Amino acid sequence: MKIVILSFAVLASALTAPAFAGSVSSYISRIYVRQHDGLVYFDTTGPITNRASCGLSNNTWVIPNENTETSKKQYAALLAAKAANLPVDVFGAGTCTRWADSEDVDTIVVHD
Repeated sequence: MKIVILSFAVLASALTAPAFAGSVSSYISRIYVRQHDGLVYFDTTGPITNRASCGLSNNTWVIPNENTETSKKQYAALLAAKAANLPVDVFGAGTCTRWADSEDVDTIVVHD
């Protein structure tokens, strides 16, 4: 019985599809902040690679929890990058929790 359960566990883990998270190196084209729910999202200019399956073919990213200190720092980084026309790297979380067709942001890197 233990062998059957172990074999099933190994097989199940082998058949599990890998989770994808998008990334892009580009510029910020637009930043949006909605009044009615506080949602912060933005568009990038370059093509996104390995986009999460929930993120459709758009260039929109979402800061998933705008009320946290980390998300406020990400928003400040976006504003600085846009104001100075600096390129950014954006790495996704592989999820679309706030907006069904736009990937959540995990990391933002602002270049000089």
